[in-house]
Amino acid sequence: MGSQVLDEVEEALKEARFKVSDRCDSKSSCFDVASRRDDIVILVRALNNLACLSEKLSRELKLVSKFLCANPLIVSYRTAKRDMEDDAIYIRHDIPAVTPRTLEDAIRRNRYPLVEIRPGGFYVKLDGKAIRKKRLELGFSLSELASMVKVSKRTIYGYEMELTKASVEVAIRLESVLGIPIVLQISLFRSVKEDIEQRVDYEVNDEFSRLTLETFRKLGLQVAKTSQTPFDFVASTERGESIIGKMLREDEDEKETRITASVADVTKSRLLYMSRSRISSKKNKIIHCEDLARIERLEQLYAFLH
Repeated sequence: MGSQVLDEVEEALKEARFKVSDRCDSKSSCFDVASRRDDIVILVRALNNLACLSEKLSRELKLVSKFLCANPLIVSYRTAKRDMEDDAIYIRHDIPAVTPRTLEDAIRRNRYPLVEIRPGGFYVKLDGKAIRKKRLELGFSLSELASMVKVSKRTIYGYEMELTKASVEVAIRLESVLGIPIVLQISLFRSVKEDIEQRVDYEVNDEFSRLTLETFRKLGLQVAKTSQTPFDFVASTERGESIIGKMLREDEDEKETRITASVADVTKSRLLYMSRSRISSKKNKIIHCEDLARIERLEQLYAFLH
């Protein structure tokens, strides 16, 4: 059924004029496809059941999304206990999750959900400027409006500053008191802003991987090893350029190499092929570990980037 979800996702993305990468189905991957339209880049994971999204996989999805300046998104049909609702956003390990129809409405019709479903309730995003403007027009203080809506003064302040979402029940009471619509659409696309630290799961346990990380960091790059992608490293420069690193072997799976190149193309990332042995390729420029160790300036590394 995950494949069926992915079929629907790809169809919706392509009809909405997104460029879509090859499917990342050569090995276990934290995302299924990368897609881009203008400045919107999405890494999509398609699941039949939202409960199947593990914390480890979601952590790597957020890590890769941050390095590639992309928005992580889960598309699914069900939660652990019931079918997912259309026109709503679910949150799983801090990643937005929607149904295929909700995704299609957003990217093809510019119609985004009004409700976010989290453990503990249904929440909406409020138009803080409209609330403050109407409150002042009516001559209410923060305390007076809070009393009428049955929340705290601090909560009303949070709504006006758009620091917090409101429950559906509170939003209904607030609209009734103010007499105006105050609920905003909620975007599906959220870049990863927090620092995603690598855990023991991603420990680097081979010499070439350590060398690669040390070289990238010596050149002033942020870099992370990945364990659930078709590639092996992601990095970013001070100029905001993304780099995808792929280690090639003599018996390299051409499918994985093709997928990696497709993801790099869609995300507009530079691509670096590396090898532990002296192998040659008519298609790709490859840097050997000994040559990598001798690189001292970023310009030297750029000479090997695709």
